[in-house]
Amino acid sequence: MALSLAPHLTQRTYRWQAFVAAHHSKALVLQFDEEESSYTIWGYDGPEVYVCTIWTGAVPPHIIASGYTQEQNDADKADFETNYKSGCNAKIDQRSDEGVSKVMLVPGQVDRKMVITGIRFDAGPNSTTDNDKSFGETREIQGGQAEVANFVAGDYVELTIHAPDGTKLGQYGETLFIPPSGKIDQIVSEGTVSIPAGFKLRTTYVSVNSGNIRTVYCWYRLRK
Repeated sequence: MALSLAPHLTQRTYRWQAFVAAHHSKALVLQFDEEESSYTIWGYDGPEVYVCTIWTGAVPPHIIASGYTQEQNDADKADFETNYKSGCNAKIDQRSDEGVSKVMLVPGQVDRKMVITGIRFDAGPNSTTDNDKSFGETREIQGGQAEVANFVAGDYVELTIHAPDGTKLGQYGETLFIPPSGKIDQIVSEGTVSIPAGFKLRTTYVSVNSGNIRTVYCWYRLRK
C-alpha cells in the first residue's frame, strides 16, 4: 500500500539515520507499511509527516546513484527490524470510550544529571551567523535563555537540530525576536528535546540591519 498524504501535510523525507534522530527528538509515533520490496516508515508531527524508505532487497539503481549504498541500506534494515519494527503502528490519537482524546504523560528521568551549557559568539550587522554545538552522547534540552548586546530591533534567534551529514531535522520552538531588554527568558520549549550523540544543536542569529557587532550569550539546561 503506497503512503497517501492529505494535501495540507508537508512531507519530509529522510534516510534512516536522520529519520531516527527526528523520531527521538519529536517523539514520533512510528507507523510502517511493508510492500513487496520495501518498508515505508513514517510519523506525524502536527502538519508535517516524516517519511523514510528502506528496501528489503536490492536498492534501486537510481537510489544507489544518489549515494545511498546497498550496505548502508542493509544496516538500516537490520536496525529497523531489530529495534523499531515491533513497536510501530500504535494508535496515534488515543481516545476514551466517550471519544475524548487522551493525553499521554511520560515521567521525566529525574535521576539523570542536569547540566548547564553556555555559548558565546559574535554576529556582524546585516548577517546570519550559526553556532554549532555537538555532544559525545545523547542530551535532552529542557529549557534555555539568551541575552544579546548591541542588538538592533528586528534581530532574531532560531534553534535547529542537524544530523552529522548536515541534514536539518527541523526548528524547535518559535523564531524569537530580541525584545527591548535584550533578554530572552525562554529560547526553547520547556518540553524535552533529545539530541543523539554526534548531532548538532545550531543557534542561528540573524542581524537584519546595520549597527555594531552583536554579542550573543545562550545558556541551555541539559540532562545527560
